[in-house]
Parts: sequence; C-alpha cells; structure tokens
Amino acid sequence: MKKLLFSLMGLLLSAISIAQLKGRVVELDAKKNPSGLPNVIVQVKRGEFTVTDTSGNFSFIQAKKGDTLVFNLIGYKTEGVIVKDISKPITVVLSSGINLNEVEIEYRSSGTDLAYLSAMKIETLTERSLMKAACCNLSESFETNPSIDVNFADAVTGAKQIQMLGLSGQYAQITKENMPYMRGLA
Repeated sequence: MKKLLFSLMGLLLSAISIAQLKGRVVELDAKKNPSGLPNVIVQVKRGEFTVTDTSGNFSFIQAKKGDTLVFNLIGYKTEGVIVKDISKPITVVLSSGINLNEVEIEYRSSGTDLAYLSAMKIETLTERSLMKAACCNLSESFETNPSIDVNFADAVTGAKQIQMLGLSGQYAQITKENMPYMRGLA
C-alpha cells in the first residue's frame, strides 16, 4: 500500500512539475525599445500551436528541448527558433517583412471625362481635348469629339454653329470655372 501511495504521489508531483515553455514575441521600434506583438501564431514544428496574447506572451506545455518553434504574423518575416532550455523564457524579435520603396502615381486625363455617378450624362471637356485637333478655329477642335457636332449655319459666309449632344443655342453652355465662357458662338 505504501508503494502504491508513493508511486501516486510521485506521479502527482511529476504532473505538477511538468516544465512549461514560456516566451514573448516583440518588435523593436525606432528607438530600439521592444513592444509585444499580439496575435502571432507560434507553432511547434509539425505539432501544437498557440497565439500570443495582447502583450506578446505565449506558453507551451508539451514543448521539449530541441523542438523548433515557428513564429508567423502577416507583415513580418517568419522566424524559426530551436528550443535549447525549457526552464528559461524565450524572447523572439520579429522584423517587418518587405519594405517597399516610394511609389509615385501620375494621372493623365484623356481630355474628356464622363460623370458615371450622375443620373444625367455630364461630359467635361478639358483644355487637353481642345488641343487634340486645334488648328485655325474653335470648330475644328471639336472634330475628334463624338458628342459635339459642328454644322454650317450659313453656307455663303461659312459661319458654323456648335451643337453639344444635339442641343444648340442657350442649351449648349461652355464654362470656365463654372462661369459662362465664350458667349455668342452661334
């Protein structure tokens, strides 16, 4: 009976004293101060895994000496660490993944912009669209634009009338900074 009692106590003590691997995952800021990384996936290679808490702390119950721990977080380089001593806490520093160089974006307007979010068909013609086919007079600048028609108002004098989307006169308005511009084209 005493042997059974001693063996049960020995099992109980060994279960209580199972070594638990603890550690922390950090990143270094610009001043080289460590700060904990939350939600890092820490995995024993080919086995159990856990996630770090808000301070970057983690713990494993079944990790052994010689196991490889893999630390993975989106935006950071994946690190692998071999466990050398279970009794001491591990501190792992993750570095950010790929740093991209500066990107410069240039935007060129085609000269004619359509308002797709409006219920009305609004077509904005910029200076660029007028310079495409500009030659001697304003009417020749509109030859490349399908929504503007240039018609002869008087064949004898050669006077031309500009129609926008089939409308002429007071319904065809040319503005510059939302102010009426170039009146009396007809």
